[in-house]
Amino acid sequence: MSEIKTVSIRGKSYVEVAERVRMVHEQKREFEVAESAPYAMEDRQLWHVLIMVDGKRYRGSAEVKLNAPKNSPDGTNPYECAETSALGRALAFAGFGSVESIASFDEVARAVVNQNAPQSPQNGRSEPQPEQASQSTQAQQDTRKERLNALYRAFYKLNLFEKGTSREESQKNYFLAVSEILRETVATSADLTNFRIEVLEQYLTSKDAA
Repeated sequence: MSEIKTVSIRGKSYVEVAERVRMVHEQKREFEVAESAPYAMEDRQLWHVLIMVDGKRYRGSAEVKLNAPKNSPDGTNPYECAETSALGRALAFAGFGSVESIASFDEVARAVVNQNAPQSPQNGRSEPQPEQASQSTQAQQDTRKERLNALYRAFYKLNLFEKGTSREESQKNYFLAVSEILRETVATSADLTNFRIEVLEQYLTSKDAA
């Protein structure tokens, strides 16, 4: 069997759900998704997946994050993301791609966005003054610009997208490559949220470590 491809997040290696599915087919195992549906548990919505591998049943569940930030994958496709995570856990229980954790890269990446979501000010803390807020916003914009430029340079250096005959064509091919990695449409830099930037940075880290 070919080597398992992993992606690093904060120093730990995880396997994408797509990679786990690839492993099943590469090993020519009998594989079937027998059940895949949402269900409610008290005030939570979860997605349940039941798979059959060589006649044995394996189950996986994941929460449907209906309150996720709007600029995150869960914010736009909460049920699809939950189904993917649930499938990944079922495959891990079946022995596919559980490198350092049952959780897949997809599942952990979902959790990262919630950790990075802006928090409400705590009681007793003063609100930033307009001048301070302006300076903070400018610093954040500068940092974001630096990270975006670093991403483009890294992708260019590693030949992760096809260079065009013009800068515009190269940028278009760059965004196509980014869209393929994220499995979401990215047409401009404005589409690259902080969460997506972090996922891409972790992807590049895993490429450097390979």
